[in-house]
Amino acid sequence: MKKVLGLVQGEYSSHTAKIVEICKALRNLGNYEIEFSGNGQFMSLAESAGFPIIQTKTLTKERINRALEKSLTPHFYSDELVEELYKVEHTLLQKQKPDIIIRDHFREIAGISAKVHGIYDVTVQQGPANHNYHFVFRPETFPKWADKVFPEGSLIPIARGIEFFVRRSTSKPLHKKAKSLGLKLERKWPEGVSPDLVLLTESPLLYPNLDIENNIKYLGPMIIENDSSIPDWINEFTVDNRRKIIVTAGTTGIHDNSLLFTESLSDGRYAVAFYTNTSLPNPPKNFYGNSQFNISAVLSQADLFITHGGIGSTYRGLWNGTPMIPIHNHLEQHANTFQLEKLGVAKGIGHLSVNPQKLRQTIDDVISSISMKQNSERVRQELHTWPVATLLAADYIKSYGFKEYIYP
Repeated sequence: MKKVLGLVQGEYSSHTAKIVEICKALRNLGNYEIEFSGNGQFMSLAESAGFPIIQTKTLTKERINRALEKSLTPHFYSDELVEELYKVEHTLLQKQKPDIIIRDHFREIAGISAKVHGIYDVTVQQGPANHNYHFVFRPETFPKWADKVFPEGSLIPIARGIEFFVRRSTSKPLHKKAKSLGLKLERKWPEGVSPDLVLLTESPLLYPNLDIENNIKYLGPMIIENDSSIPDWINEFTVDNRRKIIVTAGTTGIHDNSLLFTESLSDGRYAVAFYTNTSLPNPPKNFYGNSQFNISAVLSQADLFITHGGIGSTYRGLWNGTPMIPIHNHLEQHANTFQLEKLGVAKGIGHLSVNPQKLRQTIDDVISSISMKQNSERVRQELHTWPVATLLAADYIKSYGFKEYIYP
């Protein structure tokens, strides 16, 4: 019996859900004892799946979002925080004695501790977090003074070098800790050390050329269904003769209860399904929903998907063949938007520049675009040829050899 510990940050729904689904697929194979460690509201996903929960202090969502939204480079860690969290991870692994950890990329410090203990380290990763992906776009937070030094487009030839410098700078406390433990450093990995197996929950259609190392494997998209019920207004929405739009902001969007959409869409020209955690007080008459509901059931009826550009909603839109307008908030979302635009299935707007007039014009452009609909349908058909991602993940984990646990 192999003991598995799922390690999640716990405050991001799609990150947590993906590891829960992989662990459910492993459990179905038998011979695996599985527990979960993390903190935050989405630990309920692991609990409802029947996995025992170990409440564990982690990097907070507040700290992550502050770093992503307010600075050009995401400095999550200080030396002091790394020391604090390493003690947490080290104690956890020493006590639980897992053979395998399966973690999201906000539990990097557990990867360092796993190397010390000789535990097999599986990391579930997204395209922009992988060191083989290189940002060749200008983020919204790019300082205005730098426009004169780096004119638009000039960063592309040297993007790899700039990105390596940024990744190295932001991960310095992690490398420093790995070095202090006598581990062999690998500079390109944020942890300072390479995971034993990296599972990319990406399609090479969206993020090509990320699998250039033997320990990196594509899974294809993982479409995680939200638990919300199919809404009672779905039939009325379906037969509405107007073009249909679904709006959702996920767990990292900043616009889910703003007036942006009511000002843009209240004229009644479109039927709008509005997914939100907190209801609008006086929604326009053409707004359906105004609450939480089963997104995929409604998305299959929609002509346009307005989203924050997170990985969960990105693949939902692609899976349904629905053109998108991502209103991206930070680098990961901007990266998804950039790749979607390359596929010709979306047109993004940065959250710093969006306003009702700009959003309305973009909506009219995208929803009337024949080429975007055709491209979206082509991508949808290609995605549906992939194997089931969770089964593929379980097979990879089962197939790879594991080290013996080394107790210090």
